[in-house]
Amino acid sequence: MDAVKLVRRGLERQERYVRGQLQHRLGGPRLGRVNPPGAAPPSFTGGANGPPTNLSVEQEQKLSYAVKAFQLQGFNITKLHLIQAVSDIFSDMSAEEKAKWPAGRPSESWVRRFCQRRHLQLRMENRIESCRAKAATKASVAQHLSVLAHLFTTHNITAERISNWDETGFSLTTMAVSRSKVLADTEAGRSLSRGLSVGKDCEHITIGAAVTASGTAYRPIVILPGKESKYRVLEGGSIQTPEYDLPAGSKVHYRDPAGVDGPKMLSWVDFYLEETADLRRTGKTKVVFDGHASHLSLRVLRLAQNNVIVHALPAHTSHFTQSLDVSVFGPMKGSSKGFVSAYVNNSANVGSKFTVYTACELVTAAYNSAMTPSITKLGFARRGVWPG
Repeated sequence: MDAVKLVRRGLERQERYVRGQLQHRLGGPRLGRVNPPGAAPPSFTGGANGPPTNLSVEQEQKLSYAVKAFQLQGFNITKLHLIQAVSDIFSDMSAEEKAKWPAGRPSESWVRRFCQRRHLQLRMENRIESCRAKAATKASVAQHLSVLAHLFTTHNITAERISNWDETGFSLTTMAVSRSKVLADTEAGRSLSRGLSVGKDCEHITIGAAVTASGTAYRPIVILPGKESKYRVLEGGSIQTPEYDLPAGSKVHYRDPAGVDGPKMLSWVDFYLEETADLRRTGKTKVVFDGHASHLSLRVLRLAQNNVIVHALPAHTSHFTQSLDVSVFGPMKGSSKGFVSAYVNNSANVGSKFTVYTACELVTAAYNSAMTPSITKLGFARRGVWPG
């Protein structure tokens, strides 16, 4: 109970802060005192949006301006904040005006009509770190796109010459305990799925992908857990390695933990230079990635010496400026969870252990399902980097 009280106390403190700031932005201690004493406040007529609001045009304008001001600073006004703020207006009304609002506060239908009048929308909030929220402004995005457009024009960069690089991880241990929707007959009782034992050789797999605005996917790099390559002997004496079940042409590395560090990034650079040798002989290419330290080492930046323009995305913006994050990695992760769930619910796999070979096969299936020309081009188009 003490923990519940602390949480409620924190919520009440936050509510008081937002209400106070909202009142301050609306021009006074009470929202209702915006007209000269004795002046009748002009009200909106209901029309198609319902009955009159009993708020003046000026009051509603100040409310909508406050909503925008908070949003530009990375904060949101919730329905509760708005209702509480308007309730303060009611408290300053005359008894006759208060009688029009038996509940002493606006209803949720009033909130919807207010949004329609002020051209606002009720949306699900996107909860991100404050640094990301502050970076996600129209000004920063416009500046980023302006720099890209200048580089495209100056160096004659075409769709096949611009590529986005990024890496994403697959936590097989987490996927093994996550749940997916399954078909169930209510008469048969609860739907039960068996647990899955995941080996240490496949707890986490990282894939580094590179795609162009023309829809081409370069060969990926794959980081598997461990310190040395693995193999198994099949029936008949043939030897199989995990590379056999990975995307065609993948460059495989082993590292604990399985992620992209400086040396792996250098290997990725060499991989790219090898694959684009002919293209770079006829003009510059452009590589776009986020500002992670492993991406911006001096040895990585030697790309610039090989007819390659290196462009780092603005800090804290990769979640909406990076093409791979926008269109490719989401469907890829969703597919991988579905494949793991299908594996768990396959009777042929009862009692089997999830090995690195199985993991590579499922991750590859997810990679191939998302790495299509239409999906990769969509990421560049959505972010305004390149028209679709």
